[in-house]
Parts: sequence; structure tokens; C-alpha cells
Amino acid sequence: MSIKAHLDRDFFVSERKRLLLTQPQIAAILFQSLDTIKKWEGGSRRIPPFVVYAFAALDAGIEPHGRDRILHTETGGDTQ
Repeated sequence: MSIKAHLDRDFFVSERKRLLLTQPQIAAILFQSLDTIKKWEGGSRRIPPFVVYAFAALDAGIEPHGRDRILHTETGGDTQ
């Protein structure tokens, strides 16, 4: 038996705003398109459970690096 869990869209929106993040910023942090974020917040697409871990990390002060940082690090460069 599998359990299908998802987050409430009101929780997602309130946490994003509490962390002072815009939709484009949270999209970059979560490796999602802006369209996906809008669908999550609008209720037309379910929010996957992994998002709660991302919010917990952000709340703990763990700096998000995003896709650009990962790609740049893989090439041996530094972002600064």
C-alpha cells in the first residue's frame, strides 16, 4: 500500500511569504518552473511532500544554492 501525501496550498503560500520569498525565488530554490509554483498556489497541482523539507532547511538558515550554483560547481568554477 502506498501513501500519497501532499501539502496544503495555504500552508505553502504562507510559508513562502513568511520566508520573504517571491514565486520566482522559490521556483529557483526548488528547481521548479514558475508555472508549477503558480499551479501549486492556485490549487490545480498537488504540492509534493519534499517541499516541507526545503522550507525547514530555509527556516534553519541553510543557504539555498539553486540550479546555477550546482551547475557552476560541477564545472569546477566558483560563483564569486
